[in-house]
Amino acid sequence: MNTDSPLERLSPDQLVERFTELRLIDVRAPIEFDRGHFPGAINLPLMNDDERHKVGLCYKQQGQTAAMVLGHKLVSGPIRTERVQRWLNAGQIDPNNTLIYCARGGMRSQISQQWLAEAGLMLPLVQGGYKALRQWCMSRLQQLEQAELLVVAGRTGSGKTRVIASACNALDLEGAANHRGSAFGRRTTPQPSQANFENRLAVNSLSLDLTRTLVVEDESRNIGSVHLPYTLSERIQTAPVVMLETALAIRVDFIVDDYVRDLQNEYRQAYAEEGLDRYQAYIEGGLRRIRKRLGGVLYNEVLTDFQNAMTHQRTTHSLEGHRLWVKRLLTDYYDRMYDFQLDKSPRQVVFQGALDEVLGYLTG
Repeated sequence: MNTDSPLERLSPDQLVERFTELRLIDVRAPIEFDRGHFPGAINLPLMNDDERHKVGLCYKQQGQTAAMVLGHKLVSGPIRTERVQRWLNAGQIDPNNTLIYCARGGMRSQISQQWLAEAGLMLPLVQGGYKALRQWCMSRLQQLEQAELLVVAGRTGSGKTRVIASACNALDLEGAANHRGSAFGRRTTPQPSQANFENRLAVNSLSLDLTRTLVVEDESRNIGSVHLPYTLSERIQTAPVVMLETALAIRVDFIVDDYVRDLQNEYRQAYAEEGLDRYQAYIEGGLRRIRKRLGGVLYNEVLTDFQNAMTHQRTTHSLEGHRLWVKRLLTDYYDRMYDFQLDKSPRQVVFQGALDEVLGYLTG
């Protein structure tokens, strides 16, 4: 990808087959990066938020020439040296797969590219910048929305996410959303912005064959704070269904594994000694969020069972006590809600069976 010219430009269409290998240096300000960026990009800005604001204000009041002069003044001397060195450090890791982009492939990425070339490293820039990358993502999502779908459905805890992880030509919607898709589905790391969620879906779909049936999990439109593209969401509700039938005891095992053991480990890794306390506060908060739907009696029963399980765990280091509140929540809340929704909107079931049988059907 390196050439003798520091002015090399590559369009998204020229990069599409290598998107998953690319290292992208996003030289926009952090506030722009947070709103949306391309998967795999690292934010090493030419100007920080404050500097960008000052230059933008100068541009409005005095014009482009004055804004350029101010920008070079703000990013000069040791500040320029430090920022170029950060680009060098990032670019030298894999120079053949590293590119630069800004908002539209304009002045910021060109200046960054030129300064890097002067420092001895020539990297291409993305023609059209983030705007062009974003347009490519939206175009890819339109293709994704037209793919033939097969939806993996089943009761809460039946192992749908496990099927998606093992099935061929499957798109992990919850993985892209960084959320498990329930009142207790939030992770310790934040969800992506809506734009970043869409960008992830587009790039993740590159490993899939959209001319074949695409396997997805049964999802409502909202997955935590992000939402599926409208057409994709509508098609999930009407697509043929593979129904996963899992015994209650196994469902309890799956929930304890995912929402107790694994989630507690996430909290310990994120918050060290405070992890278990924060985990308990999170589950209790989740129960409060669905309190009205649970009803006062069931809410109090499940909350008491959970608090007793936590006390037992802290004393014995055993997770066994969690099975009681999990089972009660499944049978008295989630299963009833599932049955109601299924009666209200029957699905076209093309296959039903246990986890191994469903995987066999999907891979056969």
